Amino acid sequence: QSRGLGDVYKRQVMRLPDKLKTTVYMFYYEDMTAAQIAGALGISENTVYKRLERGRSALKISLEEDAI
Repeated sequence: QSRGLGDVYKRQVMRLPDKLKTTVYMFYYEDMTAAQIAGALGISENTVYKRLERGRSALKISLEEDAI
């Protein structure tokens, strides 16, 4: 059952706008640190944290809407 839930989360991540999707995917699925993501994308760590925050918020809303 947990695999199914993971698939649901991954599908929702793939629906995010590209900048958020890339950052969230690298952090949660590639196990990269904020510093590693910042270096790979050529952005600041602060921007990574902002994108993660926005991505998590968007995922929460999306998951709540799908549950209705």
